[in-house]
Amino acid sequence: MIYTGNQKIDWGKHSLNDDFNNANSEYFIPDLQLYDNFVYTNKCSGSFFSNIMTSIAVESDGFILAENGKPLTRGTFSIDKLYNRRITYKENIEDCDGNEGNFGTLRKVDDRGNFVCAQINTTSSSLESYDGTVENFQCSILVHEWYNHGVLGITGKNHNQIYNNIKKNDLFKYTTPRYKFYIDYMIQKTAQDN
Repeated sequence: MIYTGNQKIDWGKHSLNDDFNNANSEYFIPDLQLYDNFVYTNKCSGSFFSNIMTSIAVESDGFILAENGKPLTRGTFSIDKLYNRRITYKENIEDCDGNEGNFGTLRKVDDRGNFVCAQINTTSSSLESYDGTVENFQCSILVHEWYNHGVLGITGKNHNQIYNNIKKNDLFKYTTPRYKFYIDYMIQKTAQDN
């Protein structure tokens, strides 16, 4: 969500089901626009997308990825493990099969092949796949791109493993139903690739 007003809001008291945009709702907040609506109704630049995704990454610094409450090995996200400490924008990103992607990651390693950092790129196409919420983007940025492609070095040819890892991650339970549907769809779609 993009909040452009002056009110102090305790977001911890709200859920994804609260209707912030409906003037008749008890949760209505003036000057609030959902990210998806804002992007669709405004011509947003590449730096806008880069800044939003980088902001999510910066706010996630120190976040510990876990499965069933158990922290993952090397699963503490660090903004320092992001190339140039930011997520960059690219007009088009293709996956290993030539399909348009939402994000793309280049794994950087040292001379011994040890993970150094991940260069993550974003496009505006994620809005066509799932809702633009912090939790959805965190799942994509931290779990899919940074941890699976970056830290673990899982290649694009093994996306089925990555989508299954996303579903097992504790962060997944906080994503929207549309995001969950997208991940289930991608698990089925990429199962054919293995």
